[in-house]
Amino acid sequence: MSVSEIFGDLPELETARLRLVKAGPQFAWDLFQFASDPEATRYMTWATSTQLEQVDQVISYLMALYEEGEVAPWLIQEKATLQVIGMTGFNWWNPRHARAEISYALARPFWGQGFATEAVVAVLHFGFTQMELHRVEALVHPANLPSRRLLERLGMTLEGTLREAVSLRGVPTDHAMYSLLRKEWEDAQHVR
Repeated sequence: MSVSEIFGDLPELETARLRLVKAGPQFAWDLFQFASDPEATRYMTWATSTQLEQVDQVISYLMALYEEGEVAPWLIQEKATLQVIGMTGFNWWNPRHARAEISYALARPFWGQGFATEAVVAVLHFGFTQMELHRVEALVHPANLPSRRLLERLGMTLEGTLREAVSLRGVPTDHAMYSLLRKEWEDAQHVR
């Protein structure tokens, strides 16, 4: 399975309350509402947006990744309102070693309602079944306790701290490394 086979025609994913969709210009305003919130972007590696044009550039970049068949995220759309409330997907994928890194971000008004968990579960399912992953990793800022709790609820294991591994607005910062193996995910699916 190659990257372009999967990401060249990235499918829409659906959960009980969400659709995971490709980025497009129609979602610019929704994304700007999220990306311009300093609290929502506090632990993101990208800067908080101050102008709608910055979000337009991000959308153009994501659309180019889709067109080139490169790894790219989905936007998280709430079904009830059709509003885009965040992003999730894979940052990179190494097919040879069946490894990938997952990420997610959610607009602040939607925190604490299970939306991030619902979206990440869909992405994990896609990764283990469609991408045939053996291992999924996630990096999280040590102070981002809600994100760490989400990963732990999903059965991910804290492996340790990567010292100054991620540049957060130009400053090297420590990040906690979590992982989930296919067999752990499969075992958890049987429990549900």
